[in-house]
This record gives sequence, structure tokens and C-alpha cells, in this order.
Amino acid sequence: MPERSPHAETRSPQLPAADAAIAEFEQFYLQKFGVLSDATSAIIRLLRASLDELKEELAVHDVAGRVKTFESCVEKYDRKYRGHDSRPICECLTDLIGIRVVCLYEDDIDRIATEIGTLFEVINITNKIETMNKNVDKFGYKAFHCDMQLGRPRGDFAEYRRFAGLPAELQIRTIFQDAWSVIDHQLKYKKKVATALARRINVFAALCELADQEFIRIRDDIRAAPAQLEPTSVQGINSLSLREFLEILRGEFPTNVILPDQADILLVIIKTCDPTFGRPVLLDSFRKLGAVIQENCDAFKARTNRELSPLTRTRLLLSLADPKFAGLVTSRDMRNLKSEISKRIAP
Repeated sequence: MPERSPHAETRSPQLPAADAAIAEFEQFYLQKFGVLSDATSAIIRLLRASLDELKEELAVHDVAGRVKTFESCVEKYDRKYRGHDSRPICECLTDLIGIRVVCLYEDDIDRIATEIGTLFEVINITNKIETMNKNVDKFGYKAFHCDMQLGRPRGDFAEYRRFAGLPAELQIRTIFQDAWSVIDHQLKYKKKVATALARRINVFAALCELADQEFIRIRDDIRAAPAQLEPTSVQGINSLSLREFLEILRGEFPTNVILPDQADILLVIIKTCDPTFGRPVLLDSFRKLGAVIQENCDAFKARTNRELSPLTRTRLLLSLADPKFAGLVTSRDMRNLKSEISKRIAP
């Protein structure tokens, strides 16, 4: 997202000039805007790289972020804290940095939240999806919110050290939840609306919830239907088909469920690296490196409480087997794991 200059966020003329709390916060805001902006960009990069490793399993649409504007900070302070909270404004607000992850399916939100928990120190969770689902006669805002910060060990890394301890608010929601939230905020919270119009907005919230449910049903019906396992963009006589790819993966990971649509995404990515990628290459890679990949992934799970999926393990396998597949591994954690394995298999 484009960075906004803090100097454009001047004090509102409606605010009393002698308000010492706001004057103090304005000085803090101007001093910290640069590091807040850099921290926002760093968190977005970290999230995108980590979720990219799971793209075959999680349908993430977008990861974005912003630094809260000065006016919005003051408005929130006046609305929620002024008069009954003596802390400085900068300590009251936990969303100076705001991050949003938008996904396609509501049942992916918990998995994304779990991944977030492995990357950041989660301070507080507000599950507005769970809360709304308990209300049988209400429709409205649904999202997963958490307050977080860069914890150890990542906060100790040189590139992240100056961001350690900075609070950020993360929101995870579906495309439909995101659309409703944006429209609702613009229509209802910017000014008062009539009861009839507010009801129409809530009807739209109900339609968005139905759309989320139908999206999941359509996805599940597609997965349950007999797969049309035709070759995926075959570009040579030896190019691996999706049917063969699934056959090999299910043989290597017999206790795991590997869905055709997820495998197809990875196969397309692999073929962008090598259009002639074939069965012999994959089988030979598993024969040479399968055992060491398994051993190191088990150690990774014991160390981080994260279990790597068969498709992520296949990414690691191929990236170690041939430099042409190096781009299959993008996140820092997976690059570090790859480096550890490389040292073990080095002659």
C-alpha cells in the first residue's frame, strides 16, 4: 500500500489546541511514523511469504496493511478512552499498525490464524465470527481479530529488531466479509442512517453470510466429484500429468489426504520452473532425499509445533534436488529449513 506522509495528517481544527494528550501523541506519531510504516511493510512481506508456502491448501486472496491515520487515532481515543483511561494515547491504541488477510473460504480462517501464531506473539484474540454465529437472529460484522507483535526469536533478527514490541492488529476475513465491512463502514459509521436503510444493510450482511456458506459447499462438491485428471498443460512427451503426480504423492504420503485441486496448483508452479518436468525426476528426488526430508520435517514439527503438508515437503524436496526449482521455497522459515537440510546432505 502506498505510504502516506504523516505531515499530511495535521491536527483537526475541531480539536482544542491546549489538549496536552493529543499534542503529546502528535509528536509521538510524527516521530514514529517512519518505523511504523517500515514495520507494516515487513509484517506484510513475512505473512505473504509464509502463506505462499500454503497456497495449495489455503485460498488467500490478499494481504494488506496500513498505518492508522492521525485523525483516526484521535477519533478512536475520543470515542473509547477519553475521560476514563489515563494512559497515553499511544498505549491505548493497539491498531496503529493494521494488517488484513482476506481469504476465499471462511473455514480457512482458523488455519490462517494458526499459521499467524507460529510467526508472531499473539497478545489477544477477538473471534467475531464465533460470536456472531452464536446469535441466531442477528447478522453483521464477522472477522477474526488478534493483537500481536513480533516476538522471539524473530524479533531478535537484525532486520526485525527495531520492530520488536510494536503492537499490530490483524484481521482475517473472507472476501464477502471484507466487502460487507467496507460498505457498512462507509454507510453506517460515517453518518447516521435511517432504520429502514440500516435493515437493508443487515440484509446484505445475511446475503454475504449465505454466499460464504455456498462458496464452501461448491468447493467441497467439486472436491467430492470424480476428478477429471487430464494432463495439466502438457508441454512435452515426458511431462508429468496431474494423475501421475497425485499417484506418486499419495504413494509417498499414504496417510495424508492430498486433494486434486491443491496438487494441480503446485504442479502448475513446478512446470513454470521446468515445462518438461516428468515422472523420473520426481521419483528420483524422492528416492534420494525423501528420508532426509521426512526426518528434518519431523524435527521442525517438534521444534515449532508446525506440521508441514505433503505439498510443502514436495516443494522442499524439489528445491534441494535441482537449483531450477529454488523458487518453490519462499518463506524465511522454509529457506532456513532448506539450508539445514543442505548442510546434512552436502558431500
